[in-house]
Amino acid sequence: MPTGGTIVFVSWLVFGLLIVALAVLVAAEWPRLYERLAGAPLFGRRSARKLRRRRERSHLALVEDEDSDSLDEEREAFTESVVRDLERLPTIEDRD
Repeated sequence: MPTGGTIVFVSWLVFGLLIVALAVLVAAEWPRLYERLAGAPLFGRRSARKLRRRRERSHLALVEDEDSDSLDEEREAFTESVVRDLERLPTIEDRD
């Protein structure tokens, strides 16, 4: 005759497996849940702030400097200095 202990053991095992399955489901769907909850007032404040900033700055445009030739020269000089500094760096030779 079966005792009550085996039913309790099976029910705890099933309960544990259910919790593990729910944890796997939440882990797999976390990116989508995070996107959906980003609009919630207490959960996605950073996302809402980024969206608000994006809307506020959407009318802004990049203005190029009229003296762009000097900027090109500065960029080239900077690039050359970086290359020169990288060439001066000490290196470690590989040993065979």
